Amino acid sequence: MTLDEAVDRALMNNKSLKAAAFDTTAVVFDNYRARSYRYPSLSINSKARFISELQSITTSLFSKEIGSKEQYQTDVTLSVPIFTGGKISSRIRMTKEQLAASRLQFSTIRLQTIHVSKDVYYQLMAADVSVKATEASMVRLDIIRQNVENLYQSGLADSLDILETMLAYETGSRSLSDMKTNFINASDVLKNVIGETNLSIEIVPSKALEIPTKPAYSSQTLSGVAGRPELSRLVHVIKAADEAASERRAAYFPNISGFAGYSYGMPNQDMFNKSWNDYFSAGISLNWSFNLGRETSYAVKSARAKASSLEMSYRAMEEALVLKAKIAYNNTLKSFSSYEIVQRELQFARRKYALAQQKQKEGNLSVNRLLEMEAELTTAEKRYEASIISFYRAENDFLYAIGSDKTTGVTP
Repeated sequence: MTLDEAVDRALMNNKSLKAAAFDTTAVVFDNYRARSYRYPSLSINSKARFISELQSITTSLFSKEIGSKEQYQTDVTLSVPIFTGGKISSRIRMTKEQLAASRLQFSTIRLQTIHVSKDVYYQLMAADVSVKATEASMVRLDIIRQNVENLYQSGLADSLDILETMLAYETGSRSLSDMKTNFINASDVLKNVIGETNLSIEIVPSKALEIPTKPAYSSQTLSGVAGRPELSRLVHVIKAADEAASERRAAYFPNISGFAGYSYGMPNQDMFNKSWNDYFSAGISLNWSFNLGRETSYAVKSARAKASSLEMSYRAMEEALVLKAKIAYNNTLKSFSSYEIVQRELQFARRKYALAQQKQKEGNLSVNRLLEMEAELTTAEKRYEASIISFYRAENDFLYAIGSDKTTGVTP
């Protein structure tokens, strides 16, 4: 499995990412709902009822009941807002900012998922190269053991040399078993991240890492922190809070709406004749309410305080992210420097082991000393491979710190 494949599968498997997508969909409909308040509203009210007693007018000449014991009434009213003090506009702008923030929350989780999946993949690569380095060590130990056995048969080595090579080989076998267990564990962790349900398979990195190159620093690189989705999201959250304050402030103004209606029923407006009749109506209504406890004023102040709190959170987050980016970049430089040093150490260890092999064959070096140098070479090989992976893990942290989703470090 390649690094890109692991990242893609992790993105498809992440439940939080899917939840964020549904959250965004919900805010989209909230925005549609806010816009719908600008459209007319149609209401229909229909009822039928029976009244046992009616009011009546009685004179010396006649007696007349008012109304009808059987009443049927249907009212249809169409109303449209004319003036709301900015409530509808503020609500639309607020949900628009919330939608942008929700989409950036999706981007935040996506970036986190990429960072985590890359780091887990690099850990698997580290376990894989440790297994390979230990296997290479086992091959060298086996060659040494065979050479010592040949020397023993020729009378040029004693039983102590045989025991030392056997002990070294068994120690290497135990180390190889440990390395393989670490690889299996790292593979299981990656399977969990990418959602692999077949637990019987092992995931093996299919591509090698590129040789690291020294990262180039520029102030423009660190300025990428401003593009972190967390910061961009907070900008829209602050704007949404400002719009919420505007919506609260709109409560100071009246609501004015126009309406047109149609009424049909029996007896309807004709209270004396029990007949069906209808009529049309149109007009303007005004609704203006005041809370004597200054509820609106407190709501506006509360909304403004929340917006100010978010602004302070933005500044604190920006400072923290810039600091993390600088530290991550310094760690990347340190990892590259360590890689260069370990690379030279490996070259020395290989030359040293090659000379030791020649001396041991000539009988000028003890088996114990040769085994020590083999162990030094194995350690140098593991450190070299680990230094490359450590560099890319540090670079992964740096890319995450500046908000980049770039996948680097793997050869095609």
